[in-house]
Amino acid sequence: MSADAAPSRKERVLELLRANRMQEAKILCEEVARNENNVGAWSLLGAIHGLLGDFREAEAYSRKAVDLRPDYPEAHCNLGVALRSQQRLDEAIRSLREALRLKPDYPEAHYNLGMALAATGQLEEASASFREAVRLRPNYGHVYFGLGNVHARQGRLSEAIDCYRIALQSNPNDAEILNNLGNALSDMGQLDDAIAVYQRVIECRPQFTMVHYNLGNLYVEQGYFDKAASCYHRTISLDPNCAEAYTNLGNVLMQLGDPQQAIDHLRR
Repeated sequence: MSADAAPSRKERVLELLRANRMQEAKILCEEVARNENNVGAWSLLGAIHGLLGDFREAEAYSRKAVDLRPDYPEAHCNLGVALRSQQRLDEAIRSLREALRLKPDYPEAHYNLGMALAATGQLEEASASFREAVRLRPNYGHVYFGLGNVHARQGRLSEAIDCYRIALQSNPNDAEILNNLGNALSDMGQLDDAIAVYQRVIECRPQFTMVHYNLGNLYVEQGYFDKAASCYHRTISLDPNCAEAYTNLGNVLMQLGDPQQAIDHLRR
């Protein structure tokens, strides 16, 4: 193999990733990693497995990269992401802090550290990590989503709404961001705006169970019981085990003068 063969093949892996051809990227990256024992390829292979949801494999390949080169920040970051995805949060935080010790201006590591800190309830520390990530990369939409979630948990709803709106600028049809924006607007008492946002979520992802439930709750608050019942029926069709939807549907049916159906749903 020529001296420049591995770099060219790694570039091909990146091209495949950009084209969302994940399996092809994984196969080629593993070939490069094994043939060259290349730390960058091992680390990238860990990231690819993470994207595919194979978090144990992602951890194993990221650890391989760390063992080969302990001062490689990308490998520590990928390891942290794999550990966070397995809910091994303390280990994830240690790996991500090590990535940042080696490379302080690493926005992805700051973002993932913020996510791990938020998951452990360390909201102020998470907020600081997210803010550093957006300082380094101002158009980093996922960070604004994470920061918005932290603000929402802290009761800082206006700031959460601002963050969600910024996140939507780069991800306008992201159902998760839209749903959380709708939740924050609802909690702020801006019910008409919240309903409009929930309806957008349904356009983007009709199978998103909880948005139908959330929309039903808002219709109840506004006294639109027929619309609420329709939303709860839709919720139950998507998730037959959603006890809250049966309860709320039963209450709505009582309001609509159908006590027998109400009782049936409340029993469910």
